[in-house]
Amino acid sequence: MYKKIPFNNYNLKFIPSNNQINFFYKINGLINYKINMNKLHMTLLYVRMNKKIMKNILNIKKLEKFAKRQLRNIIIMPELPDKVINTLTDVFGIIYKTNMKFNNAINNIRNFLITEIIKKIKKYKYTTKYKCEKDGGVWFYIDIIRKDKIISIIKIRSDQLLPHISWSMYSASKKNPINVYDIRKLYRNKELKEEISKNKLKFRKGFIEFT
Repeated sequence: MYKKIPFNNYNLKFIPSNNQINFFYKINGLINYKINMNKLHMTLLYVRMNKKIMKNILNIKKLEKFAKRQLRNIIIMPELPDKVINTLTDVFGIIYKTNMKFNNAINNIRNFLITEIIKKIKKYKYTTKYKCEKDGGVWFYIDIIRKDKIISIIKIRSDQLLPHISWSMYSASKKNPINVYDIRKLYRNKELKEEISKNKLKFRKGFIEFT
């Protein structure tokens, strides 16, 4: 029997420093929409775990410290000027090119997270598995087996869309809509695209937040 437990969503994310996001204010001047600083982030890992279980088996401060150490010397660059501004479903974003150092760091963070959890549950019988979901994302599951029940305690994912920065959701509001004309202004602004394409991200200048 497979027992489902309620999952809460958590993101391990990198938030750029103020110095790194100055060019977003230029974008903000082109569209009739104010930047929501809380939405300006790079998601590194998606974690789904029950809040009570997380509190018992995961030291979040230790995880954040490890993530900062892994990412401190990593620099990534945006895609070429004709690709830097793309639509991700209903989100406008800047897509950054991953590199081997970044990918290794994310794998190290992910493996650290898994190892820390397994250390706490090793007294139980458990299984691990990968599962592909409808959207094509691959999630890693850790399940505990108790008698005739399989209890999934966590699932973790990092995917091919990462890393990206999104800055504003499409709005149907009459006050601040992002309309077709606004989007065209972004695509036509060659100078802005070129500036974005040169705006490298240095992870040591931002900070890691596990929400």
